[in-house]
Amino acid sequence: MKKLGEVSGKIALLLVGMFVSTALLIGVMYVIAIFLGTTDVIMEMAEIFTPVAMIIPAIILYYSFKEKRYFSLKLRHAHSFKNMGIGALLGILAITASFLIIWLFGGVKVVAIHHILADASFWRAVVLFLLVALGEELFSRGYIYNLVKTRYTMPIGIIVSSILFALMHAANPAVWGSLWPMLNIFLAGVVLALIYEVFQSLWAAIGFHFTWNLLQGNIFGFEVSGGSFGTSLLEIKKNSSSGDWLTGGAFGIEGSAVSVFILIIFTIILVIKIRTAKN
Repeated sequence: MKKLGEVSGKIALLLVGMFVSTALLIGVMYVIAIFLGTTDVIMEMAEIFTPVAMIIPAIILYYSFKEKRYFSLKLRHAHSFKNMGIGALLGILAITASFLIIWLFGGVKVVAIHHILADASFWRAVVLFLLVALGEELFSRGYIYNLVKTRYTMPIGIIVSSILFALMHAANPAVWGSLWPMLNIFLAGVVLALIYEVFQSLWAAIGFHFTWNLLQGNIFGFEVSGGSFGTSLLEIKKNSSSGDWLTGGAFGIEGSAVSVFILIIFTIILVIKIRTAKN
């Protein structure tokens, strides 16, 4: 019970810290917006820097409770750039496979191809998704996963961190439209934790998270967890007769059963990789 109280208490503090830091950040941005007489640019900046609100409490709790006695955040690694690159390639593979299956089965049709490199909204999305990946991975895999894993076991750490990761998206648009979005996000949390374990580097998970989001939204033209984030390379039209189970509906690829299938395959491969390395 003492161990459970310690873990649940620290997670509660982390969540409270996230809400407080988010509120403070948005409040500061709002005051600046009022002072300057404009809200558009400032509110866009708030959206970009909001993921920082997840990084701050994770770092504070990590050092305040001297967690380095039990685990490392795995941010300092001799092969950080290489691991991030490998994670990014795995993310590209996973989301591209999901898109191709949806397209091959007639779920979407490509109606136009846009030039995006000169579009400011594309680069804004790049920065946003990089910060989101850094913030959510440090928060979910870096701190919560390691906290639970070191007090219990790796499987329990994966399950708890993935459930909390899914619940963090519970207020996203269209997330409750079917069972697929929450299941997808939970499985994404599982895959990200396994990638973290395989490479022993948070940067690998950050790379996967980053390219999964960026390609989903700004290359293949889907919503990302229910939101739209600027111009995409491909302009697509969803086939309404195919059903949301295939297209993902208003939630994006993460709302599709196809994504569940791909993430399960990745989970199996990564578990085999971990077990093989231990033998």
